[in-house]
Parts: sequence; C-alpha cells; structure tokens
Amino acid sequence: MRKKILLLFALILSAGIMYAQSGTCGKSVTWNLNNGVLTISGSGDMDFFYPSSPWYSFAEQINQVVIKDGVTSIGGNAFWKCSNMTSITIPESVKKIDVGAFGYCSSIRYISIPQDVEYISQLTFVGCYSLTNIYIPNNVTYIGPSAFEDCTGLTSVYIPNKVTTIDIGAFQNCTDLTSVNISDNVTYVGQDAFAGCSSLNKPVYNSHSFFYMPYSYSGPYAIKKSIKQIADNAFRYCSGLTSITISNHVKSIGHSAFMECTGLNSITIPDSVTYIGDSVFYDCAGLTSVSIPSTVSNIGNFAFHGCPGLTEPIFIDKVFAFLPKSYSGKYDIPNGISRIAGGAFEECKQLTSVTIPNSVRSIGPRAFYNCTGLTTIIIPASVIDLADDAFEGCINMKIIYE
Repeated sequence: MRKKILLLFALILSAGIMYAQSGTCGKSVTWNLNNGVLTISGSGDMDFFYPSSPWYSFAEQINQVVIKDGVTSIGGNAFWKCSNMTSITIPESVKKIDVGAFGYCSSIRYISIPQDVEYISQLTFVGCYSLTNIYIPNNVTYIGPSAFEDCTGLTSVYIPNKVTTIDIGAFQNCTDLTSVNISDNVTYVGQDAFAGCSSLNKPVYNSHSFFYMPYSYSGPYAIKKSIKQIADNAFRYCSGLTSITISNHVKSIGHSAFMECTGLNSITIPDSVTYIGDSVFYDCAGLTSVSIPSTVSNIGNFAFHGCPGLTEPIFIDKVFAFLPKSYSGKYDIPNGISRIAGGAFEECKQLTSVTIPNSVRSIGPRAFYNCTGLTTIIIPASVIDLADDAFEGCINMKIIYE
C-alpha cells in the first residue's frame, strides 16, 4: 500500500512539473517550454520580471527561444542565465528589449534586433561570452550601461548613425573587440565604455569629440584639429602617454580626461578652451607644468589632486584650483576669486594661515582637507555655498563666521 501511495505522489509531482512549464508572462502573452524550445506567443508586452522570469528554474533546459509575431516587448531579465540557449527568433513586432533581457546567455553567438527597437537597455547582453556578431538596427539612439559588458567574443561592432549616447561600461571587457565606428551624432561616451577592451588598439573619436584612447598607448599624441571636445575619461589610465598636443579648436576638457596619466610631464591648454572638468589631471604624478589660458572660465574639483610635481598655485579669474602640498606659511587668496574648488588646499599641512576674500561665494568639498597646520579661519559673509566636508581633518582649526 505504501508503495502505491509513493507512486501516486510521484505521478502528481511529475504532472505538477509539466504544468509548471507553461503559463502567462504578460497581460495577453503566454509561454510554453517543450523539449528545450521556449515559445512566447500572444499580443502586447511581456512582463518586467523581477527578480526572475517564470521559466527561470528551467533556464538550463532552454536551448532555443521562439518569440511569435504580435509580442511587442521582451521583458526585463527575461532570459537571464539561459546559458545553453544557442538560437533565438525575435519578430519585427518587438519594439522594446528591457534591462538584462539576455544577460549571461553564454552560448548565443548571433542576435538580430528588430528594426523598430530604439534603446539597448542596461545589461541587455552582459556576459554573452560567445556572441561574435550582433546587428544593431538603424533606429537605435541609445546604448545603455554595461549593455555588452563581458561579451568577450565580440570582435567588431557597427554603431548606427542615430546613436547619440554610449553609456557607462557599455562595451567594458570586450577583450576581442578590435574595431568600433562612432558616427558624428554621438555626443556622449560614458566612463569605462571601452575599459578592458585589450584588443582595441586604436583611438575612438568622431569629427568633433575624442572619446577613448587605449590604455596601452605609449608616446606623444596630437589631437586632430577638427576635435572640439575631449570627453570624460578620454585618456584615463594612459600611463604611457608622454605628451599631448591639443589643437586650438578644442573648447572643453571633460571630467577625469587625463586621470592617472602618470607619464605626462607637461601640458599647454590652448586659448580656445573655456571649460576644464573635475579630476582632469587627478594622480598625474609626473606632471610638472600646466599652462592655463585666461579664456578658461571653469576648473572643476580635484583637478590637480595627486600632482606632487606641480610647485606653483593654479588659479584663473574666478576659480582657485590648487596650492602645492609643500607650501609653507600664510597664503592670501587673490581678490576676485569666487570659488575655491574641491581639494584646492588638501593636505597642505604646513599652511598656517589663509585669507579668504569677500569675493568668494563657494568653497568646495574637501577644499582644505587635512590642513593640520591651520588654527583659525575666517569665513566671509559672502560665502553662500560651503561643502560639509570642506575642512575635514583640520583637527586644530577654529572656524569664525563673519
């Protein structure tokens, strides 16, 4: 009798498992898994699946996905970690592919995205290690953060002309990527978009913006005359860069553009430049000389952090940017300065006194960090923006507000 009960229980459990291999995945969308083929059919959008899709427990059984015409979106995390999937059919009715849809589909080699899709969302193809070829349709305007991160088999990518943004880490660690085209419509490439692309040995730029220099670059470099913008992080970690020639067409230098370019020893910024972003020369340990023209109206926070070779104060008409750590004694900030940039006086431990003029309206983050020699500082009434950590580490200092 006990054996019969156990057999009956096993049959019920088996039937339950079979039943679980189909269901709904949208208001009018259903799914069915049969012999390794997952079929999505119906009309309208798939659900956004969080934390996982209804077929996630069967992910390793799926080797093929067929999405039927009429389905208009692929939900977030839809095929996450379907690691044995080698084939997918996506109909032209699909107009949206959501976050993480194909993350870690490590066996898929080729995907064709429908023509009407406009966005490649965050993490869409992350970890698709076997992906060697992907068709990005002409209507795509945006490639999201980490969209193709760790696609180590991807060798080349054609970015359509309508794309304006390639976001943070979009192609990070695509180690086999050897070529990327960037149209003139691209205006923003995020931090680490091509970081770890060890086979990408050519700079990435278009006619107006310089976006990326491979970390392995060594020697001098001259930026083309048509370039108007050096983008955020453009030369970041290029420790072998020895000199840079910036043409007089460049108008702005983005955040962290030359961060950790430890081989760079001098730089002349042309009169055409009006904007220098945050952390531009952060940890450029070999930098001994910087020439900044009067045309520059902004220098960002921490622009010269970790530049021990610089021995002179750096400031422009309205912004005080840097005092060398070796400075000793009293320092009077020039009249007319309206902003003391973040990190401007950090670690100036031998600074004993500083005079802040009435023209100053803003004092940035960690502006006087660890200035342990300061005992008193007077903040004029003109200051209306004082960072909470402006005097962090000034353990011996008393602040007097006018």
